[in-house]
Amino acid sequence: MLYGKDFPMLKRTQNIKLLLFTAPALAVYTAIFVIPMLIGIYYSFTNWNGMSPTMEFVGFRNYISFFSDVETMRALQNTLIYTIFVTSASLLLGFILALALERGTRGNRIMRTLIFIPAVMSPVVASFIWQYMYSPTSGVINSIFRALGLTGLINDWLGDPDLALISVMIVPLWQWAGNIMIVFLAGLMGVSTDYHDAASIDGVNWWQRIRYITIPLIKPAMVFNVVISTIGSLKTFDFILIMTNGGPGYFTEVLTLRVYKYMVYTPRFGYGSAIAVILTLLVAVFALTEYKLLTRESK
Repeated sequence: MLYGKDFPMLKRTQNIKLLLFTAPALAVYTAIFVIPMLIGIYYSFTNWNGMSPTMEFVGFRNYISFFSDVETMRALQNTLIYTIFVTSASLLLGFILALALERGTRGNRIMRTLIFIPAVMSPVVASFIWQYMYSPTSGVINSIFRALGLTGLINDWLGDPDLALISVMIVPLWQWAGNIMIVFLAGLMGVSTDYHDAASIDGVNWWQRIRYITIPLIKPAMVFNVVISTIGSLKTFDFILIMTNGGPGYFTEVLTLRVYKYMVYTPRFGYGSAIAVILTLLVAVFALTEYKLLTRESK
């Protein structure tokens, strides 16, 4: 039988076992994520070109250059526009689809599957599909407009500076709305119908039930979708690289593509590392702020 004086030793033993079990995973995580991140932060304070065996410590020069570089600031602007639009639109569309397909009928199950199919595609595949659809000569979109006689709507969707960014943003919206819908559906299935039945008896209309009953009760799903969608949008890379490579000009370039170009095609590895560090901080600030704001009322 264990007495009170034996509990500290037992607790210490359990902590040692826990550490031994988690040590391999922690070692892998440290080697793959933590150490490269620290090295990247160090490089951001140097003028290393990515190949030279020597480098010079330049302090905050790369970070100052970030805010004085017109092209990089345009990439930051595009990143924020992309994040705000894709996150907001995908959340709204996913929530509407979840409400519309909440009932478990056969037709709804088929529609859920069809809507979710794009989410299992690789972003690379989705990008190539839409790049073909946007083609000004043989693309499906312009071909439909020609067949309908709507020649005034024909555009070079990825080559027009006014349309390129919004054209690219439609692709992740199309691909990830189904994934967001599934998360919302999981939340809706956990809401008891008793709440809605009681609200109906009290004369509460449909919109009031959605606002005051459904949304508060699926807040965990809402928080998850908002944070994950925001992080994914800030880190977007595949869609932009394949469909426009940042063009025309710099009208669709985002920070991740800027990092890639500086680290691969130019001898400014240190500056590219500085952009990557700023992007990481941006992701952390957005995610933590959203999480705090969305969970504040429940505390």
